[in-house]
Amino acid sequence: MTASGPHFYGIGDNCVDRYIDAPGCRYPGGNVLNVVANWLFHGVPARYAGCVGDDADGALICSALRALGDDGRYLAVVPGGMTGVSHIASHGPEPEFLEEAYGVSGTPPLDQSLLAVIRKTRPVVHLSTNGEALSLVRRLRGTGAFLSCDVGYHLAEMAGEERDELLGALDAVFLSTGRAADEAVDTLVDAVRSAGPALVLAGRGAGGVRGYIDGSRVARRPLPGPPPVDTLGAGDALVAGVLAAFAPGGSGGDPLELGLSWAAAALTHRGAFPRSGDKDGNRTGRDGG
Repeated sequence: MTASGPHFYGIGDNCVDRYIDAPGCRYPGGNVLNVVANWLFHGVPARYAGCVGDDADGALICSALRALGDDGRYLAVVPGGMTGVSHIASHGPEPEFLEEAYGVSGTPPLDQSLLAVIRKTRPVVHLSTNGEALSLVRRLRGTGAFLSCDVGYHLAEMAGEERDELLGALDAVFLSTGRAADEAVDTLVDAVRSAGPALVLAGRGAGGVRGYIDGSRVARRPLPGPPPVDTLGAGDALVAGVLAAFAPGGSGGDPLELGLSWAAAALTHRGAFPRSGDKDGNRTGRDGG
């Protein structure tokens, strides 16, 4: 961490990813946790705020954050609570989510001490619709923080007034659009952009990314590379890299280039994000650490 502390925060969901084709293997993950983990792994000072249970899965998430350099001061351990879990089937490198249980991770904490820090430092704060983004935005609005949110595929599920309130408070919005046609993606991006965010990007997996950055329409294909080992978490790595370059206090440069390079790196290992030791060979992630 820098002497003045981190300038990037993630407040939101986490989970443990369990691959049913590899019994006993489990990996820390979750949209917001993955973004923070990528920041930390790539040397961006950051902290994660979220909730885990006092179970083995919660202990795995705590240890993964510690290994990446987060001291866990904003990670709440809920007595008797269940940490979020995703059960995943692998079809080659493409994961299929069979069952998701958010547990206590669906209600991330934003206590007065963290809120005071945010008001004072006006950092980048990343959220997700899996982690009560609208509720958090209502408390963060007016703090001066740069607010980012991953809405995934959930935008269509939100009521009109709630959707407009959320989008109107955000500086950056990230969408997932899968294999939708270019025209449909552009229509969705334009609608989100009209609400006010300076950055709107739609992730399309192997189709790359489309959207707007500071008023300019952008479209980019993924970087070339070897066949992916596991695509889980690549979209979150893209988000982390884009914000690390684009947001106030970031590195500058081409945000898509950085985001796509981090996404390409995420394809080279199993599990949603790199962990300590990945620079010298990926850990197995088996039960027991």
